[in-house]
This record gives sequence, structure tokens and C-alpha cells, in this order.
Amino acid sequence: QERFTDVRTVGIDETSVRRGQNYITVVHDLDAKRLLFATEGREHKTVLDFVDDLKAHGGDSEQVKHVCMDMSAAYAKAGGLALPQAQISYDRFHVVAMAMDAMDQVRRTEMAQDAPAVRVALESAVDNDEHKTLKQLMWGMRRNPESWSAKQTDAMHWLQRSLLKSARAWRLKMALRAVYARAKVHNSVQQASVELQAWLSWAF
Repeated sequence: QERFTDVRTVGIDETSVRRGQNYITVVHDLDAKRLLFATEGREHKTVLDFVDDLKAHGGDSEQVKHVCMDMSAAYAKAGGLALPQAQISYDRFHVVAMAMDAMDQVRRTEMAQDAPAVRVALESAVDNDEHKTLKQLMWGMRRNPESWSAKQTDAMHWLQRSLLKSARAWRLKMALRAVYARAKVHNSVQQASVELQAWLSWAF
């Protein structure tokens, strides 16, 4: 029987067997890069069940120092109860997804509530069709630059020359992604902390 006595850092996530249904919770040892536990469901009990299984394999929940998870309230609740010594962090995918949602909200609000400023800015757009430019802008802001079409590239170059709030929101989203990308390369907690604090100072 495999022993889990050295488990210190775990990742907790949900996935689905089939799209949109039959959710399961999976727990990985992020240091050893191995699957520790998997069970049906995604409620807080699944984390408690993992802790029971960890103990059954010689592990100690008090020795788990870090948990990376998605933003599920159920996971956070169980993590606080069952892994009392663990610092909780949220995984990159969900944090960047929140930044994407915030960017979309800024864009939608600006287009709806500050239409005159948007129209003035659009007068300098490459495409004279306002509706088409806004559509290309929407997709360009959500996609990676390397996947932009020619029209999306034109729209995004125009956006970056504008003074719209949408431009700042897009730059913030891209800068946050860059913080994570650099962290994968330098693998330094200290440097990542400095860069994240700099991003927060810009954002807020």
C-alpha cells in the first residue's frame, strides 16, 4: 500500500466525466506530481473524505502546509476545517478567468453607458462599420494575440491607441497572465510576490 507520509502540498480540483454532469473531486500531491485521491461529487464532504484517506495511508493533515484549489466555497470551508495548517491559494485558471470576467464587464458597461465617448473614439477606427469594429474588439480582447485575425488585430491596435477604459482593462488582464507566465519560468515565491503586488498597485 502506497504511503502518504510526505504529503505537504496538495491541489484540489473538480472535473466532470461528461460535460456538465457527473462531477468528481481529484486531489494531487503537487510536489511528487501524483494522484492521491478521487471521489464522486464536489461538496465539502469530498475534502473530508480525502483527509480520512490521507490518514489511512499514513499521512497527517496537520502536516499539509499548502492547498491550491478552485474558488469553490465548499472546498474552502472543508479546507479550513480539515487542513488547519494549510495556506490556501487559488489556481491560475480561475484567477485569470475572474480577470477576464472583470474585463468583459468593463467593456460591456462602457459600450452601454458611455456610448458617446466610444463613438468619438471609433471615428479613428480602421473599419468604418461601428458594429463590425465592436464585434472584432469583443473577440480580440478575449483571445490571445497570436490567434487574432487580421480584422481583430486592426481593432486591438486601435483600442490600444484609444483612451477607453476597456483598453486599460485589457492591459490589466494581459499583465496578470504575464505574472503567472513569468512565475512558471523563475519559480521564485519572492519574485512572484513582488510582481503580483506591483500588479495590484496598478489595478487598485
